[in-house]
Amino acid sequence: MAKILVADDEVDMAEMISEMLTLKGNYNVKKVHDGKSAIQESEKHDYDLFLLDVNMPEANGFEVCETLKSKDKYSDTPIIFLTGLKDDESKIKGLEAGANDFLTKPVNIDELHLRVNNMLKLHEYSKMLKNYNKELESEVAKKTSELRTALNDLEDANEKIKKVYINTIYRLSLAAEYKDPETGKHLVRMSSLAAYLSKLIGLSKDMQEIMYFTSPMHDIGKISVPDHILNKPGKLTEEEFEIVKEHTTQGYKILKDSESDILKIASEIALTHHENFNGTGYPKGLQGKEIPCSGRIIKILDVYDSLRSERVYKPPFSHQKTMDIITKGDGRVEPQHFDPGILSTFIDNEQKIKSLFEKINTSELDFQHIYKSDSLVI
Repeated sequence: MAKILVADDEVDMAEMISEMLTLKGNYNVKKVHDGKSAIQESEKHDYDLFLLDVNMPEANGFEVCETLKSKDKYSDTPIIFLTGLKDDESKIKGLEAGANDFLTKPVNIDELHLRVNNMLKLHEYSKMLKNYNKELESEVAKKTSELRTALNDLEDANEKIKKVYINTIYRLSLAAEYKDPETGKHLVRMSSLAAYLSKLIGLSKDMQEIMYFTSPMHDIGKISVPDHILNKPGKLTEEEFEIVKEHTTQGYKILKDSESDILKIASEIALTHHENFNGTGYPKGLQGKEIPCSGRIIKILDVYDSLRSERVYKPPFSHQKTMDIITKGDGRVEPQHFDPGILSTFIDNEQKIKSLFEKINTSELDFQHIYKSDSLVI
């Protein structure tokens, strides 16, 4: 049953309107005779509609209307003014105060019932819509919370998978260079330098990360090379060198046909990191941009790292001697072997590359520990 408050300082008028309402509708009607009483009554109980006389003592209808509309619980509650005033200025003032409708005295019972009934229906629809919106907001908040929890769980799962993946890559890379006493440092150097050079030439953050993980697998195919050839201190025969060259195709065979982006790029690095930009490399003699970017990056880094590292057939070279060989050539290594753009970037940043190389050499961190998911060591 809808609760209606009638406020009119004319007692007879208030009584007549109350009777009209109860006669033609199922309403619970309360009557007061001044504005102050109307406000006090509104605080004691919850009303579904107000019928306010404009001219009342203590607080007129406009003032009561403004007070009611300022309260959260009555901000959407319909208010109908009862007035003998017919001028437009009074109606505008009533609308500005928050009134929803007007009834001119003397009141017609049918019009009264129709106006009240319409206002109550609108109010009911408004409440239903508000409740629906609250329920919808609550459901959205609940689903959002569930989704956030699911995403957090997924991120945790992905991070665990990533750690296992990193460990697998590390051990796979170790297998290829197991006999090298400084393997751990070599893997970290290749990873960090590859990520850093990728950043310098403008590759995306995702690609920098992929280069970090794929670069240690460039020589995975050396598993197939016999130890006596791989660790031979002297010059290789032509036949032995042909066997060594097969590590590129063998590495590709090990890594190819994977759905993983990391292993796909690792396979192209394994295959192409000995290709020369001028077409004189192996195994396919690719030239220029026929060589994938990943292979061109690892090409110069592998040469730099090899020259600066101790091998069974040579001592480690200094940074300056290494750069002289890369930029001027020595018969085996020529500057034409490298992508000109990557070479230029490498030269421009050689001191930073030197510092990173030497920082890793003096660090106790290995491939697994030096990597951080939010920032590469670059």
